[in-house]
Amino acid sequence: MYNFGSVKKYQSEKGFGFITHQDSGDDIFFHISDFPKHGGEPRINESLKFLIVEDNGKFKASQIVRIEISPPEPLKSHKIKKSQQLNNRNASSYSKLRYAILLLSLIAFMIALSFAWNQYQQYKIEQQIKVQTLMQQQQDIIVEQRKAVGELKSIPFSEKSKRALDTTRAAPIHTTTAMNIDTSDGSVNKKNVAQAEFSCDGRQHCGQMHSYEEALFFIRNCPNTKMDGNQDGIPCEKQFGR
Repeated sequence: MYNFGSVKKYQSEKGFGFITHQDSGDDIFFHISDFPKHGGEPRINESLKFLIVEDNGKFKASQIVRIEISPPEPLKSHKIKKSQQLNNRNASSYSKLRYAILLLSLIAFMIALSFAWNQYQQYKIEQQIKVQTLMQQQQDIIVEQRKAVGELKSIPFSEKSKRALDTTRAAPIHTTTAMNIDTSDGSVNKKNVAQAEFSCDGRQHCGQMHSYEEALFFIRNCPNTKMDGNQDGIPCEKQFGR
C-alpha cells in the first residue's frame, strides 16, 4: 500500500535524500534511482507517494510517484499504444483460434461426408450383387424346371380352330363352276352346262343363300358354314326341298 509524504532534503551531488512521512513524521531515505526521471530533480516539499521496502536491514522509499507532476504525454501515449497492441494481439489470437476451429470443423465435416458416401456406394454394390444373384437363381430354377418337364410336344389344331384361322387369313375366293343338278337322288355332277359364279364372303346360314347351288358351293369351299347340320353333304334341305 502506498504511503504519502513530501521531500524534506535532497543532496544532488550524492544522489539521495529524505522524505517526511505524512502520518508518522519519520524521515524515510530514498535514492535517486527510485525517483521518477521526468520533471527534473526532486524539489523540497514536493508531494510524493511511495512504498517502504527493506534494504540491507534499513528501510527506504521505493516506486516513488510524483503527485504534482504528471508523466509526459509520450509516456501516456506509449502506454496506450502498448495497450492497443495487446488488444490487437488478443483480437488476432481470437481470430486465429476461430479460424482454426472453423477449419477443423470443415475437415471433420468432409471426413464424415466421405465416410457416408463410401457407405452409400458399398450399399449400392451390395444391392446390385443381391439382384444379380436373385436373377441367376431364377434362371437356374427355370432351367431345372425345363429339365424336369422335358420337351413339350406340339399339339395339332382342331378342325374348328383351323377353320377359324382360315377365316381370318383367307382372301375372298372367286370360283366359276359349271354344275348340273340331278333332282332324282340329289347328287351333283360337274358339267360344262350352266355357269354360276360364287365367292366366299363370310355368309354362314341358309337364310343368306339364294340358291341350292350357292349353298352347296359355300359348304364345300368356305369355312365356318352352318348349313349342313347332319353332315350329309346336302345343305339347306328344308329351304330348298332336298
